[in-house]
Amino acid sequence: MSEETLAYRLQDCGSKVFIVASKGFRAGDEVRMKDLVDRTLEKYQTPVEKVLVVSRGFSDLNLKQGRDLVYEDIAPKGKVYVEPVPVEANEPATIYYTSGTTGRPKGLWQSNGGYPVGLNWTFRAIFNPQDTDVWWTISELGWPVWPMANLYTIPVMGLTGLLFEGFVGYKRDLFARIIEKYRVSLIWSSTTTLYTIRSIGEDALKGDLSSLRMILNTGETLNPGVAEWYIQQLPNTVIADAYWMTEHLIPIAATPYGLGEIPFKPGSAGIQFPGSKCSWLMMMVTHYRQGKGAT
Repeated sequence: MSEETLAYRLQDCGSKVFIVASKGFRAGDEVRMKDLVDRTLEKYQTPVEKVLVVSRGFSDLNLKQGRDLVYEDIAPKGKVYVEPVPVEANEPATIYYTSGTTGRPKGLWQSNGGYPVGLNWTFRAIFNPQDTDVWWTISELGWPVWPMANLYTIPVMGLTGLLFEGFVGYKRDLFARIIEKYRVSLIWSSTTTLYTIRSIGEDALKGDLSSLRMILNTGETLNPGVAEWYIQQLPNTVIADAYWMTEHLIPIAATPYGLGEIPFKPGSAGIQFPGSKCSWLMMMVTHYRQGKGAT
């Protein structure tokens, strides 16, 4: 994300407090997130008044006097109960931005009431989660699936969620090692991540994966060849799919195995998802070649 992109999102949202980690790690490299925030706030006018930095034990960061606070320095000691503030159901829960393929990315407002209800209904219908399930959500940087699962669904259902920092393709057997070590049973993954694992090949699936009950692909539909490969390599794991874009609260189409068995064809996103209404627009494009009319 560029400084300009971060700045206009802060301006759009009217954000007064920015919470950021000192840095993260991906494929062996540092991702210095606090530095990005510093550059943005120095270069652009934003409504941000305070920056709360989760240091993660690192001290190699710059702190601006009067603006920046280190979470570990001010966090209360012991057990502290903070009374939740009641809000109206249509108050904003989160704002996600589109990819911007048709212009400047647009912020999409999801509400406190409908958003958690919609997500929890969706994953009951797709996963039918059990109390003993361990759910791992894998996505590319900046994708909304991480907060959708780990903030608005897994805690509401009372499940165990696995949080992973890094890139599953960093080591050839990393994907399988994590599943085996933590007995992962449910995976929600971006399409690009599943393609990355397929590109590694069988090494990515070497290990005891007997706990793995279902993999849900989201984004573009898995192509038939890749879907067939996963089905063959993981015969005891259901490969589910969902055609789901940032603009939609619930999938447009999906495989609701949590509701029952449905016919599934590899390369298909499943059926029109309950709660979604689809209209199909067929377009015929006529090409004109100079001097030769329509073709």
